[in-house]
Amino acid sequence: MKIKPNLLLLVIASACLSGTQAVIAQAESSTDDIINVNRHPVHLDPELDVATARLGEGRLHQVDATLVEIPPGGKLPPHRHLAEEIMYIVAGEGHTDMWIGDGAGRQRYDWDAGDLLSPSLNTWHQHFNASAENTARYISITTAPITHNIFPDQAFLTSSDFVFEDRWQQGISQQPEYTPEGGFESSEVVRMRVGHQLPDLPDRKLRQRRQGAWGITILPEGDLAGNHVLEMEVREKDGEEFTDEQAHLHHHPWEVIYIVLDGQGYSDMRREGEPMRRVNWQEGDLFIVEANEYHDNRARPQTRTRYLQVKAAGYFRGVGNVGGIVVEGESD
Repeated sequence: MKIKPNLLLLVIASACLSGTQAVIAQAESSTDDIINVNRHPVHLDPELDVATARLGEGRLHQVDATLVEIPPGGKLPPHRHLAEEIMYIVAGEGHTDMWIGDGAGRQRYDWDAGDLLSPSLNTWHQHFNASAENTARYISITTAPITHNIFPDQAFLTSSDFVFEDRWQQGISQQPEYTPEGGFESSEVVRMRVGHQLPDLPDRKLRQRRQGAWGITILPEGDLAGNHVLEMEVREKDGEEFTDEQAHLHHHPWEVIYIVLDGQGYSDMRREGEPMRRVNWQEGDLFIVEANEYHDNRARPQTRTRYLQVKAAGYFRGVGNVGGIVVEGESD
């Protein structure tokens, strides 16, 4: 089956810190960076008969993010692509079928709000809304921009018949489980391996990373559906009183998409050559940290917050100096 290029809309989507204290004190509250994934408008694509919204256009270059709404009783066309993908279910319930080749060994994954899915690279998959009354929404985050940079032909993403058998087997066989080893960052990483699906991110029990912090770390080493580019983390934090000197502003060459799963908090953010701004967020919000943008994420004092973060960090691992990662304190 040949997939039309515009179907990709659905499925592909160093400054000095010495002045930190003064700059943070001048930070203003901003809502311009926030996208509420429950209320954000979507627009019908008449050719595909599905409503979508491209998120982060002009800001995202390594990954893309697409908000997709499936109508009651609806389904999307079967599709595949040479881009890794993570889907987070925002609302509704349904199921996704995944298969390779002629469909032998087809797998079905039932899902509802709060679940995460990741089809193995270049596997066929099709999404169905199980409700006859309510819409279903999900966010698709993919590495399509990276693939397109290397092979600047959109049709290439959907035309290959190659089966990544090892990734497929990882996806269908691996149940979610924590691993005994930590990871490349530090002993505070709580590493998990997962197949095609990780249910219930907002309420899933997390392991403690350190005092006042819990999480899941899924590394781009095949930990999720065999992926080697996309990295995913769930972080939960207690709010704490802190001084400006304790700010953990940091930056890195990869973009990050954050989805707030529970609670509320804020991020102090600064692009190169611009003043600091404060971004307030709460459950249901999505915000983006651009490449090399300084940022620090905090829960409100006396509260607890949980968020999902997705990034194409695996693309940068082992490729030498990629622009000088600067981290002050923990990396969030």
